[in-house]
Amino acid sequence: MTRLTGLNVTQQDFLTIAAFIAPILWLAGAILALKGWQFGYFLVSVFYFGMMFGEPSHFLFPFILDGRFHYVAGMYTAALPSLAGWFAFLVMRREIKRIKHGDMAVA
Repeated sequence: MTRLTGLNVTQQDFLTIAAFIAPILWLAGAILALKGWQFGYFLVSVFYFGMMFGEPSHFLFPFILDGRFHYVAGMYTAALPSLAGWFAFLVMRREIKRIKHGDMAVA
């Protein structure tokens, strides 16, 4: 992160955010969305689009750093959250279309 942003990000700072704060926000978004709160839907949509479009950016980081392809942290594990985000988004779209058309039967 330090090489990409130019800001001093220590490993402890990064792990604090990645391991503790992010999961709390994910859970808060899910809980608030289940309660029907608009802010919960906002958090869920931010995470969907982050997973769908942000995770694949891990494959661009090597080129940004020094112009050649090499492994950077998170590159190998970026595909799974991206695929999960796209799958969840497609399921959500299908369910929204089903509800709009009045088909309330369980699929």
